Amino acid sequence: MKANERYGANRSAWYNKSREIQAKQVAKWIDGLGPIPHGDVLEIGPGAREMAPWLGRYGKYHTQDIAQPCDIEIALPHVAGGPWSIVYAAHVLEHLDIPTDAINAGRNVANVLAKGGVFVIQVPDLLRWGADFWDVDMTHNVEFTRRRIRHFADLCGFRIERMTLVTGPIVGPLAYVVSTLWRFTFAKAMLSLVPELAYRIRQAGYTLNGDILAALRKI
Repeated sequence: MKANERYGANRSAWYNKSREIQAKQVAKWIDGLGPIPHGDVLEIGPGAREMAPWLGRYGKYHTQDIAQPCDIEIALPHVAGGPWSIVYAAHVLEHLDIPTDAINAGRNVANVLAKGGVFVIQVPDLLRWGADFWDVDMTHNVEFTRRRIRHFADLCGFRIERMTLVTGPIVGPLAYVVSTLWRFTFAKAMLSLVPELAYRIRQAGYTLNGDILAALRKI
């Protein structure tokens, strides 16, 4: 059974395919970070585990989550002991209850990373998502922007190694173009003209709003 058949049964074929393509592009982006120590790798909130084969190139792959079967079933802000060469968390931190929980999780990740290890996060960019951030998911609580990620890194003991944007399966400069076109040429205009249609299409395409992908190197 494929991972997306086991964990993504309720997801659309488009969403599953988009996530698979995105995982490959994110992996290329991580490869461009520079030296990463080889060792055990931890993914927090692995979803359908699209990143597993890519992260596994850096060492033995482990998962942490409380919502589905994982190697380590403990709740953030607690983080499994390492040392880890990479800790990867996509669409996780924004689901914590309050900002302090996210900060404590980040500090705990810093404590269990190996020397030179990296914490790679993907979170919705509030400045691009706007009201969609809360509209799409009742469990979205902690807001992130590029500036807030820089503050997060300072508070947790990281330096920003690299930061970019992700829209659907696209990672990098083109994502800024897609996100801008999506936000300003369709969603905003249609919202005032045909609210119900706009709602349905926005729900289908919310991943095009733009997520921040950031690599934080342990200081």
